[in-house]
Amino acid sequence: ARPRSELTADERNQLKLLETELQRDLQQALSPEQYSEYLLRSSPTAQILRQRLDLFRPTEAEYKALFALQRPIDEQFSSRFEGDDASTKARFEAMKKLEPQIEAALGPERYADYQQASMNPGDKVARLVVRLDLPLRTIGQINTVREDVTARAKAVRSDNQLTPAARDLQLSALPNEAKTKLSATLGGERGYEAYTDIKGDWLRGLTSSP
Repeated sequence: ARPRSELTADERNQLKLLETELQRDLQQALSPEQYSEYLLRSSPTAQILRQRLDLFRPTEAEYKALFALQRPIDEQFSSRFEGDDASTKARFEAMKKLEPQIEAALGPERYADYQQASMNPGDKVARLVVRLDLPLRTIGQINTVREDVTARAKAVRSDNQLTPAARDLQLSALPNEAKTKLSATLGGERGYEAYTDIKGDWLRGLTSSP
């Protein structure tokens, strides 16, 4: 099958009509409860949400709340077949307006997890955090440690007032500090070692002189 972007306007309209007819047939064949369950589990909205929320691991209540917010937008913009720029832009703007409602539905902490899952769907650190059974907002804490320590290493290297020995001494202390903070954030030595396997280059580079 050709990508949606390669379909003509007429072909997109035909597909949209077929989808509408399929939904009407299902609604007639199923009871209201069965049709609602179908939408919740097997509709295009459900398929999109499952992919997007893979790392977020929503509870049943969270999933239903997100589905209820997402479904009207998918119905309005027919996400499978509308491929023109105007529809894409309008859909993007509608999704942006959903964010305050999503935050209200999830609460501050889980909304932070939701944002991390949305920003890092295939990131190795995100996968590690999930594997360690830690909140996804842990990613932000890890990034804060990294940004702070690497910035300080850069400042030490560029400080012309330091002797080479003093510079090396200060740089040599940074990996241990980073390890202490990351181990606490990642639940201990096991989490830290797993992190260094996938993101250890910046830690190993801390002691390099200019």
